[in-house]
Order: sequence, then C-alpha cells, then structure tokens
Amino acid sequence: MGLLGKFTMLRAETSALDAINAEVARIEAARAVADAEGLRLESLRPDVLLTGSNDELRQHDEAAGRCRREVEQATARLDAMARERSARETLDTEQRDMAERAALYDAAVKARAEGKRLLADYEKGSKALAATLDRIAAASQAIGRANDRLPDGKAEVEHFELNNGRAAVSDSPAPMIRKWFTADGHDLGTSRPMGVPGLVSRMVKGYGGTIPGTGRPAEPHVPLLSRIALPRSADLSDGYHWRGSEAKPKPATADELAILRYHGLRT
Repeated sequence: MGLLGKFTMLRAETSALDAINAEVARIEAARAVADAEGLRLESLRPDVLLTGSNDELRQHDEAAGRCRREVEQATARLDAMARERSARETLDTEQRDMAERAALYDAAVKARAEGKRLLADYEKGSKALAATLDRIAAASQAIGRANDRLPDGKAEVEHFELNNGRAAVSDSPAPMIRKWFTADGHDLGTSRPMGVPGLVSRMVKGYGGTIPGTGRPAEPHVPLLSRIALPRSADLSDGYHWRGSEAKPKPATADELAILRYHGLRT
C-alpha cells in the first residue's frame, strides 16, 4: 500500500492525536531518507553524463525523479496532517474543557449537599456549645460571688481560667527631661514656646513607667466568654455569647492614651 493509501486509512479509522503524531514521525523519517538519496543521486549525475550510456542516464534520472516525488508527496501529506493534528488538538481541548466543567458541576452539587449537612451539624453543635458556655459562666460567677464575701481566714478562690494578659507596666526610675518655664516659674512644657520673654529651661523628673492614677495593665486579660461568637440560633437566654463585642475591655480614655504614647507604649 502506498503512502497516500495509508494516510487515507488513518483518517478513516482513527483520529487519535497519538496516532497522528506517530504517523507524522514515520512520514518525516521517510522524507529524510528520500531527500538524502535524491541529493546523493544529484551529486553522481555529472559522472553518469560523462561515463554512462543513454540507458544508464535515463535510469539515473528516473531514480532521482522518484526521490523528488517522494519528498514532495511526503511534504504534502505532512501539511495535511498538520491541519488534521490542529483540528484534533482543538477538539481535545474542547472535550477536556467540557469534562472539567462537568466535573466542577458534579463537585458543586455534592458540595451543596455537604454544606446543607454541615449547617445542620453546626446548628446542633452551636446549641451544645452554648449550653457548655452557660455552665462556664455560671462557674465563673460562683467564684466571683464567693470572693466578694469571703469567710474569715479564707483566701480568694483562684479562677479556673488561665490569665492570658500581660502584667501592668513595671515601675522604673523617673527619667530626667528638659522643660521650659516662665520667669515666674510657670510650667510651659517640653516644647520651647515662641514669643515668650524670660524663658528658663530646667532638667526635671519626668513620668515613671506606670500609668499614673489608672493602674491599667499593658495588655488586660480577655476572658474566654468574651471571645465567643455564636449564632442567634443558639438561642441563649441572654444572648451574651454572640454579643462578644459588648464584653470587650473598656477602651482607654484620651488622657490615658496620651500618657501611653508619651512613654512609647502606643503609637
């Protein structure tokens, strides 16, 4: 069977990309052989012209012509198969895209069913957790009430929850700072004012490391119950657990923040 017949059978029986690639490789190899043989015959033609008979020259030219035709036919087949391969690659890409979209859709259908089941589990679990947190709150309140009215000679009952805060800023020697005063001793602060006659500067003690008059810790303890956020569906009697923001520590006042910034504890 000739090359054209094999190519026709290939198109009729299969268009798989791997089969096309294999046939392309075979045709390219055959073309390379024919091309090399044609070049060899062309290089020998001058000798045949000089030494060969008419029949030998005719046979030589026919052989060289067959090589040229095989090269031309192979080139034409390769061009046709390149178009076939491009069409197959496009088809494969479309089929893969369809398969991927179908797989994503199937996964989404399963995910929806799984999500509905998980929401039901979450609803049930949040109610159970809310009941546990209510008992934790009751235990904490019992300790607080007892410590408010301790029997004589009894030490405070230690809370069961570990403290996750940071101790108050430790005391440190008060630093010396430069301040400006009027001629009669009025304190004008650390920045030199403009246009005030008779200014006097002195080195005086500054503030210590603690927050004067507040005792506010640098990082207060945050109780567990103030960090819980459950849905309303947990149906707690007072809604405490899902109102976590209302249980946050009271923010520092403007004066406290100013003092903290002065000591480099806030930006």
